[in-house]
Amino acid sequence: MHVERLPDGRLRLSFEIDEGDRLAEAVIKHAEEASSAALALSSILREARYEARNDFRQPRNAWAPGIRHPSA
Repeated sequence: MHVERLPDGRLRLSFEIDEGDRLAEAVIKHAEEASSAALALSSILREARYEARNDFRQPRNAWAPGIRHPSA
């Protein structure tokens, strides 16, 4: 974890993905005792993990005329 104080006095926390995931898991395990701020941090860390691993890429020319599309 890296902590940085911003010029306006706020703090910026930076986590490696695995580090943030471990912290989120620890908070979730003790959710009943956790503060709402800790639960919010856990949620943010999980969301960041999912966004970081989003590797979907639209196929090239996916909507070009003549391309077969999967049926819904």
